Amino acid sequence: MKIDHVQFYVFDAIAWRDWFVNVWGFQPVAHLCYPRHKTIAVQSGGICFAISSPTHPDSAIAHYLRQHPPGIVDIALQVSALEITLQRA
Repeated sequence: MKIDHVQFYVFDAIAWRDWFVNVWGFQPVAHLCYPRHKTIAVQSGGICFAISSPTHPDSAIAHYLRQHPPGIVDIALQVSALEITLQRA
């Protein structure tokens, strides 16, 4: 099992992307725009962060951020044998 990516919910994905790129040397690898949010992916070696921010006040991310501080919301895992992993869980 290994970490596939770490998902962040933040108010300003571009500012966070710039911080990861300029301070920590990450590389931007994707910028996706959806009707109610945008997600920017940055990567350094095998580490991938997906940074999402709301673009509409009614988005699920905006709702989440009204109740929680910005930060990690999800850690996605990769497994080689899904059925065995599910049985063990």
